[in-house]
Amino acid sequence: MSDLEDATHEPEENPFPATDPGAPGLASETWDSTAPSVPPAYLFQSFSQPEAVAPQRIPHLGHLALLAAFLLFGFVCATVLGMVALYFHLDGVSTQEQISTNVYYLLGFEAVLYLVTLSLAIPIFPLFWKKSFFTGVHWRGATALRLSWRLPGLAVGCFVLALIDDKLLPGPEHAPIEDLFRTPRAAWMMFFFGITIAPLLEEIVFRGFLLPAFSTAFDWIAENFFDNAVLHFDSDDRPKWSIRAIITASILTCVPFALCIPKGHDLTRFLILVVWSLSAAITWAFVTYRSKAKRNRISILGPDGHPQWSIAAMVIASIATSLPFALMHGEQTGHSFGPLLLLIVVSLILCAVRLKTRSLAASTLLHACYNFLIFSSMMVGTGGFQHLDKL
Repeated sequence: MSDLEDATHEPEENPFPATDPGAPGLASETWDSTAPSVPPAYLFQSFSQPEAVAPQRIPHLGHLALLAAFLLFGFVCATVLGMVALYFHLDGVSTQEQISTNVYYLLGFEAVLYLVTLSLAIPIFPLFWKKSFFTGVHWRGATALRLSWRLPGLAVGCFVLALIDDKLLPGPEHAPIEDLFRTPRAAWMMFFFGITIAPLLEEIVFRGFLLPAFSTAFDWIAENFFDNAVLHFDSDDRPKWSIRAIITASILTCVPFALCIPKGHDLTRFLILVVWSLSAAITWAFVTYRSKAKRNRISILGPDGHPQWSIAAMVIASIATSLPFALMHGEQTGHSFGPLLLLIVVSLILCAVRLKTRSLAASTLLHACYNFLIFSSMMVGTGGFQHLDKL
């Protein structure tokens, strides 16, 4: 078995076997081996046995929408705290323009946004999933530890790609992110934040929620919107969809990401959102009208409990996840083509690691190692952030 695959989990043992003579609730103290096996009747069955939960692929779009609501609340909290800090002129900041180049305000804003979101997500999502938060997002830290000697090597490969990209497609002479490195202290804060909090929260949002949700949406659309859409199953029981199913599922899945287009096109954004919402509503209504017996024809979960997605779903979802990921960081490099292309490629590699290892911890470790190499090169080039003019 490859190191990049999880071992299959063993099924849990039944605490009260039907043939156990000592199990509570039996009619007699004696046990007749010739008598037919009858499941024991419990007086308080709802308490003695866990509630049966139908298998489902999580996180799905509903969970993604709930996470978006948590992020919105965190954004409001961070904005209010930022306005309070601005009112009291903390760190000498008195205008909105100064905030954009003040590392304390920007990192403080992101820290509050992430902490508020996690403080809501960690206790609330288990209520829906019937499992812990990190189990639900497929954290699987043991897998990352087992691959800890390989993931840093992959991070070195990503760093080499960054060096090649900088030579072939260099960014602007003065990137906006360089304005944040005003003092050695600010640079060290960026260093610490970039290798700890930032990769953790970004991986939870993009590879923990966005990637699984849109992989599931793709397969759900392909399975339920077309008859006989499955051409065949591969050796891992993943379905191969027909061309029309792939095209339709790709469009319905990826259209919302057109909202990431540059600013100044509000009408276009609104029309895209309306069309996608109508398409999703029509799809849901059509499937609801169909016979429920036709649903879930493909294997929902693999033997280890991980969602079983088709190759097409994982490819399309990885591309759709990488575009907003790159655009979110694009402002730091002035949205120049070279760095933007590099971010897309790095994101695709992170998605591949997350899907291959079935471990969010693995992609998080790779992300942190890559950021560590980027910031370390800056640290070495500036003599320990003492000569920031060399950036």
